Amino acid sequence: MARASYLASARATALGAQPLACFCAATWPVFTPPLTSGLPTPVSAFFERVAHHPVYDCRVGRMQLMVYFRGQKLGGLNRQASHWYFSKVFVRDHGSPDLMTAHGFEHVVHNEKHDYWLGKGLNALAGFEDAMVAMTGVRP
Repeated sequence: MARASYLASARATALGAQPLACFCAATWPVFTPPLTSGLPTPVSAFFERVAHHPVYDCRVGRMQLMVYFRGQKLGGLNRQASHWYFSKVFVRDHGSPDLMTAHGFEHVVHNEKHDYWLGKGLNALAGFEDAMVAMTGVRP
């Protein structure tokens, strides 16, 4: 049986739009949760700023809140594992390994097709935002 898609624009949710059902090939709907439901206040405030920014956007997945910059996936928060991450592609195109380690992120390689930059701990949000601004030149 086909699975329903669980990806919706966080901008619409953050701007007060009613939750919408997403459909995929004759399946039942899955309703999107509020963007910041159950998140600590600083994390919630960060995603609200991103969702309302003209060059950033967020998308809500089952396990992740993903941040996009001008349409390119930058990284985000894995809510299930409670860690921040940067896309290897975004770092390759806009950053460097030195920049990532300077902001407290380590390179994680699960296999040849799955690797990313991981940030954990109390300062991970600040490190994520500072590294994001260093790579994009734009603060949300």
